[in-house]
Parts: sequence; structure tokens; C-alpha cells
Amino acid sequence: MENRVTQRLANARERALSELKARGASRQKTLAENVRSVGVRGLVSGAVASARELLRAPDSNGRAAASPPPPPPPPQPILVDPITDHPIMRSESPSSFLWLDVEGYEAEIDRKRAAGLIDRQEAVLLREWAVNGYLVLRQCIPLELTERSLADVDAVWSERKHVQIDVLTDGRRAHVDEVDASVRSAPHKLNDLYLTSDAARQIFLHERIVRMVGLILGDEVVGCNSLTFEFGSQQPPHIDHVYMTPPAPRRLVASWIALEDVRPESGPLALWPGSHRLRPFDFGGTYHYLPALEPQHTRYVAEQAPRFPEMQYLAKRGDVLLWHALLVHGGSAIANPGRTRKSMACHYFARRDVGPAPHAPFGLAWYLEKPVAHSE
Repeated sequence: MENRVTQRLANARERALSELKARGASRQKTLAENVRSVGVRGLVSGAVASARELLRAPDSNGRAAASPPPPPPPPQPILVDPITDHPIMRSESPSSFLWLDVEGYEAEIDRKRAAGLIDRQEAVLLREWAVNGYLVLRQCIPLELTERSLADVDAVWSERKHVQIDVLTDGRRAHVDEVDASVRSAPHKLNDLYLTSDAARQIFLHERIVRMVGLILGDEVVGCNSLTFEFGSQQPPHIDHVYMTPPAPRRLVASWIALEDVRPESGPLALWPGSHRLRPFDFGGTYHYLPALEPQHTRYVAEQAPRFPEMQYLAKRGDVLLWHALLVHGGSAIANPGRTRKSMACHYFARRDVGPAPHAPFGLAWYLEKPVAHSE
């Protein structure tokens, strides 16, 4: 009799653990992280599963009669509810959330690993993405490719090419052949260099970047823009999703590629790990940016960012950072104005979300085709 009771208790424990693991619990997490991953609903489901195991009628041998497992509950988004007076989205469609944004993502990573769909390192990176909102591909881009890309940037300026530029110090948008050469010494970004530079395009759609973005989005990858920097942006904390809202909400991934080693005095990229789980600001029932609400949105992000630890990203040349569309990030202050921070920032959509927009194949992915103007 004692053995039977012990077995029933062991079975109940296993049922509860299985239920909690399916909702994202892990021995590698702290208690607080497990509670946040599982949620109150998950804790209740685990307790119910355990109770069912204990209360099941025994068979003729005294063992609990087998019963089919209950259907899994629909996965719930993992979100951090902010305390704020600002309007936030509270009616997001579950279909908008990426698979790594919902409860049970760890079980799905394990399933993909067991099925041979991902390797061990990819499983580690996907877990980092789910918890922190970003992952790092160290030494991803070959040195030769970064050198060719930088040579193409030099050619844009020396040949005064008709490449679009945003001047970050005064908000101007123009073309390189329309601005004074001294603008190159100020913080700026060259837009969509991938359209005219083969090296930039190879970095933009590098196979390792495409592989990880494809796993995150669960679809073929379409690169939609690239921004090339020579200096730190010094941008305040912000969220890309607001200014580049994808056709399907949340389905956007960003990359940041170091074209040189980043020094602390150059204004490194700043990240707030875990902030991708904040509820988005509500622009009147939509995710799409409304200029009239910009002050409120900026205050909302500024108020919420300190709830998360700030990290300065001191990358090495060739390192690639991928981050979630809703991760809070920005540019640190430049302590030495003469110190460059050469880099590329790029954004990617799932192909199913691009619709009729013209896009061309490149390697294992696609890129948006855009008109390229040429100066005479």
C-alpha cells in the first residue's frame, strides 16, 4: 500500500512538472523568472494536473487508470504590465505574438532540438532572445567583408553619390551629393546602402543572420532597410516597432552589425534587456505612430526603461546583435566627438507580411526593391 501511495505521489509530481515546463518553467531560471514565465494561470493548471493524477480511480492492480492528457491551453503572451497613466495596448490579438513571446516557448525549443530542426547553439540563442529580447552572433561577419563595406562608404563620399542621408544633428534628410562634405564628420546615417553596395548587401543578408531571423519569424526573411552609421546616434531610448510598424504587428526583427570595435567613449548602443515584454503604447487603438502623441509616447518609454537593467553593447568588429522589435534601446552619449562607431542597423519582415511589395531574391532570403536615383 505504501508503495502505491508513493507511486501516486511521484506520478502527480511528474504531471505537475510537465505542465509547468510546457508553460516555460525551467531549472535554469530563478524562482521569480519561473513565476513570470508560468503566470498565475500556469500555476493553477499545474496544481490541477497534480490533483487529477492523485484522484484518478486505480485499476485492478491498484495503479491509477490511464487517462488521456488534457488538451494544452492556448499559449498566453508573456507580458510585463507597467504601472502608468499612459494608454497601453490591452487588446492585442494572440496571433500577433511570435512563438518566442508566448508561454511554452521552452518546450517548443526542446521539441525543435529533439527533431533536429535546430542545433544546440541555436537553442541557446533562442532562449536568450526570449528572455532578454536580443541575441548576439559573435564574429559573424568576415573582416574582408567589413573592409569592403567601409570602402564603399568612402566611395559614396569621395564620388559624391546620390545616396540618401539623414543628418542626426539637425534632422535633415537629403542626399550625399546635396550636402557639404563636412557633414560626414557629424552623426548621420546613410539609408539603404545595400541597394548600391554588394558588400553591404552581403552583410545585410548574411546567411547566419538570415538563419536566426528566419527561426524567430517562422518564415522566409525579407530585408526591408539598412542604415549605415559612422558615429554613435545618441538617440534617446526608443522602440523600433513604433516607427517601422510591420504589416503584421510585432513581426519585425532588427540587426546591428559592428564594422569596427566599439569603444566606450564612442557612444555605444544601449539596451534594456527584458523590455520587449512591456505592453506597447496605444496610439488610439493602433500600433502605428501618430506625431501628435509623440510626447506622451516618449515619456512612457522614458518612465518604463529604468525598470530594466541598462547594458552598453561594446561589440567587436564583425559581431552581430539581433533584437526584438519592441526592445527599448538607444544611443549613449558620445564622450569623444572624434571617435567613430562604424556600424550598420537593418530591419527584416516575414515574407508573408510583405504582400505585393517588390522584393528580389538574394542567397537564402529576399530584399525590398526600391528606386535608386543617380546623379548626373
